[in-house]
Amino acid sequence: IVALLLERNLDLPATVIALWKLGAAYVPLDASYPAERIRSILDVAQAQTVITYGGRSAQNWPDGVALITPDQETAEVNRQDAGPVSSDLAADQLAYVIFTSGSTGVPKGVEISHGALHNFLQAVSREPGLDNDDTLLAITTLAFDISLLELFLPLSVGATLVIASQNQCGDPHQLIRLLEQHRITALQATPATWRLLVNAGLDLRTPLKGLVGGEKLPGDLAATLLARGVELWNMYGPTEATVWTSCYRVTPDPEGALPRILIGRPLANTRLHVLDPQGRPLPLGVYGELCISGDGLAAGYRNNPVQTRERFVQDDSGRSLYRTGDFARWTLNGYIEFGDRIDNQVKVRGYRIELEEIEIQLRSHPAIGDAAMVVQDLGADDHRLTAHIVYRGQERPTSSELRKHLRRFLPDYMMPQQFTTHDQLPLLPSGKVNRKLLAQMSSSPAPTQVPNREPTDTEDRLITIWKNRLKRETVAVDDQFLDVGGHSLLALQVIIDVEQALGIRMMPQDLWVNTLEQLANLVDQKIAVRGPAVAGQEPRKQKSRKNMLKRLFGSR
Repeated sequence: IVALLLERNLDLPATVIALWKLGAAYVPLDASYPAERIRSILDVAQAQTVITYGGRSAQNWPDGVALITPDQETAEVNRQDAGPVSSDLAADQLAYVIFTSGSTGVPKGVEISHGALHNFLQAVSREPGLDNDDTLLAITTLAFDISLLELFLPLSVGATLVIASQNQCGDPHQLIRLLEQHRITALQATPATWRLLVNAGLDLRTPLKGLVGGEKLPGDLAATLLARGVELWNMYGPTEATVWTSCYRVTPDPEGALPRILIGRPLANTRLHVLDPQGRPLPLGVYGELCISGDGLAAGYRNNPVQTRERFVQDDSGRSLYRTGDFARWTLNGYIEFGDRIDNQVKVRGYRIELEEIEIQLRSHPAIGDAAMVVQDLGADDHRLTAHIVYRGQERPTSSELRKHLRRFLPDYMMPQQFTTHDQLPLLPSGKVNRKLLAQMSSSPAPTQVPNREPTDTEDRLITIWKNRLKRETVAVDDQFLDVGGHSLLALQVIIDVEQALGIRMMPQDLWVNTLEQLANLVDQKIAVRGPAVAGQEPRKQKSRKNMLKRLFGSR
């Protein structure tokens, strides 16, 4: 087992293929993970070797971990034999271990074999389909299994692979330029990323096959993408069944209504089952737990036999089934329709999160007596993690202090955007926390301090943008974006808003490290460089659109 922490470039697929040729399996790490999470992953995976770049070699790696830094060992690499390496891989040999959020407080590693991966690539090459005339843009981090489709489906069918850099992945304008520059014909993304591309002005000039997955596809977004000429495929599948399990071609509604979104039919060599709590098949139209069997099933969870037995079960015929925890039903025309979750696993901006993992880390803070996490739906793909907490004593840590505590263990996408305090959490008659009631409660973000001076013009415009995107009544100049409910998707939306309002392009990292006041100073500096005449002007594209509308419809 070899862990990988690499940049997004052509070294990435080359390194993975090299490991496979040698008979090794890889465990992907993400640079955004805190040190404690990386330690936990390496420990569970029993990975004693990490391949990374020299700049990461100074990281606080656990004792006994051997580092390989290809960029610092070029001379040694060049001395090696460049001839072919023979491989003798079996179908049941391990290809990779992907770690997902774990309900016990520790991430769990899903073990996928070469046979399961091979079956998946063969299946999706036929439906939704890809051939050697296609060009696919890869935008997903290696730490998520959908990156396997992006990196290796094009190579396996002779198509062209374009890998977006980390900076390009975080900027919808740059992604649109890549789509145009390389005449991209296939793109896979979460609904949140597709929404960003639409808001940034996605205007297709070549046919585009769009794969959407990771969370529910909203009907209005599907209608928008269809109207812009995207060949739209809704993808479904848990990591435990090798990336995607089923697919559904979304088509326009002939009567103009929002298209129906289903998760479709299973991919090749895969079967879907809708079962009751006793494991019996349910009739058409009746919701039950969706279970998966077939060649794509994982071997189980790495060094976790208890959870493996809970999720990977056998039916009466001895067939292995994976219990997804998803409610679903068969439709009359033989498709699967998704319902909801049975447990507390959620999808937020494409990330799979076990709410219990966040709760366990919150309760580890000495001032927290109890905690419950819910997801608040604020519409338009704005789903926010909200922590409902009960203090243990008189200590009252701020939301910033709680996030600082959580960042020791959890990645940024698992950070609560809001904190709400209670004397006690509401309970169901069974004694469990009433999460539905908590989700319906209006959040009460901590009030911001009223500034003792009037904001500058730039600060005032930034305050307006923040209040609109964050859905807050007050924002202060000394607020930081993450501490008032911001997250990665909102950051990109704010960047677009600032560019439209002020004609200035910001980077996501500007929002992570600066207060609103500091951001306003950065904007003012950029305006000064461009000259005073620019300061009061609208961006050229927005202004030309307004002039065109005036010519068409008059000054009103």
